[in-house]
Order: sequence, then C-alpha cells, then structure tokens
Amino acid sequence: MLYGRFTDSVKPIRFVMRTTPDTFGLPMICFSHQVSLLPPQAIEAVFFDLDATLVSSTLNFQQIRQELGYEGEVDFLQLMQRLPPKESQRIQEIIHRHECEDAEAATAMPGAASLLHFCQLQGWPTVVVTRNSRSVAALKLQRSDLQVDKLIARDDAFPAKPDPAVFLSLFNQYGLTANRVIYVGDYIYDIQTARNAGMISALTYEDDLPEFANQSDICIKGLTALERWLTQHQKNAACLAK
Repeated sequence: MLYGRFTDSVKPIRFVMRTTPDTFGLPMICFSHQVSLLPPQAIEAVFFDLDATLVSSTLNFQQIRQELGYEGEVDFLQLMQRLPPKESQRIQEIIHRHECEDAEAATAMPGAASLLHFCQLQGWPTVVVTRNSRSVAALKLQRSDLQVDKLIARDDAFPAKPDPAVFLSLFNQYGLTANRVIYVGDYIYDIQTARNAGMISALTYEDDLPEFANQSDICIKGLTALERWLTQHQKNAACLAK
C-alpha cells in the first residue's frame, strides 16, 4: 500500500490507495498534484536525509530523553538554542556520545549505493542534509562507503530541519527550481522540510508503514524501488524527447 498527497488550488485532500504492480514490476505510486504535473525530464536534483534513509541507525530516542531527564516528544536541537549554555552543552555532549556509538555500527541502507550512483549518472546533485553533527555524519558515510556531492550537518550555519533555509541556499548554489527537486527521507521532519522548501517529498520505509505516510508526495518501500521508479521515469523522458 502506498500513500500520496493530492493538493489542488483550493485545499489539500489526503487519500489512501491500494496499489498493484505494473508491467515493469513497479508499484503504481500515488502522486500529489504537484508531482503529476511535473514533466518526466524535469527532475533537477535529489537530496537526502541520512539516518534510516541512506545509512542504518539504531538511535534510541526514548533512552536519550530519559538520560537527559526530559519526557515526551522534545526537539533537542531547538531546545538547546533556548537553554542556558551549561545545560545546552550537557545535552549536546550526551547526544554526541549516542551519535558516535550509532556511527560505529552504521551500514548502508539496501539500495543506497546504487541509487546514489544512478543519480550521479543523471547529472543530479546529490546532497545530504542531516541533523547529525558533521563529524558523525561524515563517519557514517565513510563507514557505509557512500559518496555524495555535498554534506550539510547541524554544525553548518543553517537552522535545523524542518526550517527550509539550507535548501533555499542550495537552490541558489546549483541553480535549481524547488519543485523539481526530490527530498528523500524517512521521518515527518523530512516531509515538513520538503513542503516548507517547495520540494517533492519522497518518504521511504523498510518495515511498517509510518503513520504520517499520507502527508508525503511519494511513499515507497525501500531505495531499490525508488531507483526503479526513477529509472522508468528517465526512460519515459527519453521517449518524449524523440
């Protein structure tokens, strides 16, 4: 089952649709109105989240919250900006320790290397935007043997996702049109980020379908399936160009 988000000029409409494979063995993906109007040849770049998108992650956020002494859903990156320096530093050190432990066990998600290679062959900039620290994110990519054109982490001079500022900068840097960029991620922040920046959100998952899946533009199980769809997308573009 795949989810999509249809948006017209009046109001957004959420829907769920059961799908069946097409003749290429690909799932028939539900698109938002924005994606359905996009010419096949119009993709200009693919950007990525990192944890549980390109690399595996076993971070236990509940355990981290308990160690920090906070309950409920807390965005610690935003919280640290409002706290006194000493408490902010304490939180940062604990989070960094957990991230380093997570990085030591990181491996590439199934299909990640192949998808990145495919994107690079198309001439699409591949950029990772993560809430990890730069040192941790770089270590995860290195241990997973994944190469991207650019890495942006929380140490860089941009507000954390879902703030779109970093993406607006990337659009200018690469000369991109926002609604012709796909942002691939696994979490609600990634969907919100894409929406805030005007990009197409592609939600990937490996096991259970996330409860927020119906908020994404595209939702597909695994990076291999996403690459197969992009491959067919490019074949369609080539046919139209003849």
